[in-house]
Amino acid sequence: MNKKTGYVLILIFIAVIAAGIIVSAVISNENSSEILAVNHDVIRSAGFSVNSGSIGQNTSAAGTVFVCGPGETAENIRIAARVEVDPGDWGGVAFYVPAGWKVSGVLSSYPEGDDRSRPSDYAATWTTTDEKSEWSSWVEIGRIRGGLPAAGGNGTVVIDLVPDKASARNISEPAIMVGAGSEEKDGIKIMETGLIKVPV
Repeated sequence: MNKKTGYVLILIFIAVIAAGIIVSAVISNENSSEILAVNHDVIRSAGFSVNSGSIGQNTSAAGTVFVCGPGETAENIRIAARVEVDPGDWGGVAFYVPAGWKVSGVLSSYPEGDDRSRPSDYAATWTTTDEKSEWSSWVEIGRIRGGLPAAGGNGTVVIDLVPDKASARNISEPAIMVGAGSEEKDGIKIMETGLIKVPV
């Protein structure tokens, strides 16, 4: 082996190592970008905050609505909220789903820190068949239908919505409505003393 051949072999060896390092860096960069993707396919988001507005009662919900899908086509809506239900409140918090959408999943930690209670006992999903209703369904957290106080607490709620392809109902400007609290006036029980609509 002469000197020229030795230099060529060294250059080939260095080129192979450099190519290996570049390929490794590209593969590593591709994997890390997939892991670190933030707000992938989020079309828009909107924050909200609502409270009961009742004297002596503090029931509230605050969070964000994320509208997701490829391009500008909404294929999923996710509502993430922190809820607090006053110990004297029976109305809790309700999330109303616009016509043309349906609930695909609910996660709830309400009431957090209460080892004797199961969160699934304090969450309910309702639907309507009313073709004229602006809402297709709603999710209630900490609402006691008998009008007795729910004992209160707080927690995190995540609600996933998908388009209801079987529904003919669609509204031109859909919104999520969030209601909180309750009160009694002149012997009449009133739910949702605080309301907010979040356009989606």
